[in-house]
Amino acid sequence: MKKGKKIISIIMAVVMIMLSVIVMSKTLFNNTSENDNEEDKNIQGREQGVNPVDDKIIPAIDGKEELGRYVKEYVKNNALALDKEINCLDEAYVEKTSSKSDSTGIVTGADTDYYKNNDQTDGVTEGDITITDGKYIYIYSDNKKNIRIIEADNDKLKEVGIIDILDNLEENMYTYNGKIYVCGDKLVCLFNAERMNSSYINGYENFIVNDCAYFDSCRDTIIVLYDISERDKPVFINKITVDNEYVQSRMVGNHLYVMTQKSFYDDLYGYMEEYGDNEEDKEKFEAVSYEELAGKVITKINGKEVPTDNIYCPDNEQSGEPSTCTVIALDINNDLNVTDNCTVIGSIDDVYVSEQFIYLFNRVSKTDDKSKSRTYKELTDVIKIKYGDGNVEPYAKGNIDGTVNNQFSADEYDGYLRVVTTEYEYNVIYEPSDIEEFQDKYRNNVYVLDDKLNIYGRIEGLAEDERIYSARFMKDKGYFVTFRNTDPLFVVDFSKPDKPKILSELKVTGFSSYLHMWNDNLLLGIGMEANESGITSGVKLSMFDISDLNNTKEIAKCVEEDTEAYEALNNYKEILVDENKNLIGLEMSKDVYSNGESSNGESSNYEEYIGYSQYYVLYRYENNSFTELLKYDYNKSNNLKFTEYDYEKMYCDYRGLYIGNYLYIITMDKGVQAINLSDLSYGDNLIFN
Repeated sequence: MKKGKKIISIIMAVVMIMLSVIVMSKTLFNNTSENDNEEDKNIQGREQGVNPVDDKIIPAIDGKEELGRYVKEYVKNNALALDKEINCLDEAYVEKTSSKSDSTGIVTGADTDYYKNNDQTDGVTEGDITITDGKYIYIYSDNKKNIRIIEADNDKLKEVGIIDILDNLEENMYTYNGKIYVCGDKLVCLFNAERMNSSYINGYENFIVNDCAYFDSCRDTIIVLYDISERDKPVFINKITVDNEYVQSRMVGNHLYVMTQKSFYDDLYGYMEEYGDNEEDKEKFEAVSYEELAGKVITKINGKEVPTDNIYCPDNEQSGEPSTCTVIALDINNDLNVTDNCTVIGSIDDVYVSEQFIYLFNRVSKTDDKSKSRTYKELTDVIKIKYGDGNVEPYAKGNIDGTVNNQFSADEYDGYLRVVTTEYEYNVIYEPSDIEEFQDKYRNNVYVLDDKLNIYGRIEGLAEDERIYSARFMKDKGYFVTFRNTDPLFVVDFSKPDKPKILSELKVTGFSSYLHMWNDNLLLGIGMEANESGITSGVKLSMFDISDLNNTKEIAKCVEEDTEAYEALNNYKEILVDENKNLIGLEMSKDVYSNGESSNGESSNYEEYIGYSQYYVLYRYENNSFTELLKYDYNKSNNLKFTEYDYEKMYCDYRGLYIGNYLYIITMDKGVQAINLSDLSYGDNLIFN
């Protein structure tokens, strides 16, 4: 798919301009004949808009014929491009209780105090694979295809229930990328699922009329609701199937908002392969109806197409992955009833959700062909969707230079969206050299967008030849880290949104992949230490003093030499950070060598690599210093030894959370260890069957 994305990104600009001509004359919310069954509880049209949409910004599709016409033009243009040699842009780059302090330095409190997970926006819950409600721990496993329910009573652990997520699915379904939510006595599980389809290999005729194309499987989003009022007897309530790929989701109150997408390229590649081969194939394609082509890109919820007046086409001058993005709202308290949905033509690379808006970031590209060179430039389309009380509706569309690193690159405050981006430009120079020369460069930008996503303020061209590794915002201040050889921490003042200002730039060794506001005066950074040449040497924790915004300082750091934290630094959900509890926890790993003994047990003059060791490390911070409290290794704690290169058994994936005064270290698919935070003594060690 990545290869397809690169190819399509170059030629989609022409197509999207054509689209804008088609749709700009249309009015919003046209009623269509296919919207005859709005009473269907699992797919509803729009009853009342959340906020009027400017149809000049995001016009609505006027029926299947218009959508099908666009798809047909898309296929023709891309079919011709498949036969051409196109130099594409490479991937530019690979997120209080009353208490007292005891001897461990950890804040302890009431038993009702528990970890709420690491969410970006207050009041907007993000799905995860391990969560707790203060009494039970819920653990989702992609590998085991189940959800375990563990009762945690201080140092006592008991598995009281288990949900097999395959029980209510079709046979031969492959599931992955799962997340769970708990809302009172309801549990929601979301995941991607693929089902095999032989339409492509059975020939062109079958290929035309089936929903899935090119690949041998279809990607669906499955959303399942369970009643867990009796934790030992979970009961299935309802299931929603969306024929799009699951991207992200958020829960606010009793409503769940799910972001999904479907790639045109996957569904239409066969048409593009056939079109252009000969006149017979062209005629066969021309005979395909607009309605049939429209059906390839219209989202289906429980097998029923969403109304076309819920589909919107932003006016794009550039374009990226040809996709539809569908946002679905569901009522958890009403058996997972689909209360609203909307589809926007475009892809999703990242999602940021504020208290009122969903922001979709779509990486796009722009090509500038000159007589002696060609320039590729990356940009980002931003789609703003208003949500609330089970409603979703497109609100505005904007465009900025560069691309976001992750969801923390954006933040909404006082009606403005602040975004930091890394801009990547790639030049191919044909002359005067007989051999093509390639030049690329990075720079970083800060943007402030108004309510309609117009650029209101900006700072551009920061830290050339570096890229953004992490960002965080706090009220009218922003912090972001770039890296190449050293780690500049930039502090930005947004108090005047039209004139954002860099207040300070602190250069330290290494970089921070995740930033977390410890308090009003301290900023925690977690990343990697590196030397002056940019070569990393181990996991690094940094504490920055931001009390004087014009003179930011690194006042403490802790480096675990020769370690990695790949999972944690690429998924902030794996990091436990709680400033009130004074806890910082994450998984690390280290390569293991034979210490001069070869694999056959004979003496050797060199150390032989035999695998790696993974463990969970817990820290506290006080008096300008990080203190390691414990290092938990599941394999060592259970006296498990493995033969060399037995990676599957050796591998451990750790998560940590707390309830009251107890820390629970979860070794995914293997077990849970209870630890008393008051004295760090070990309690129950629950081993999964």
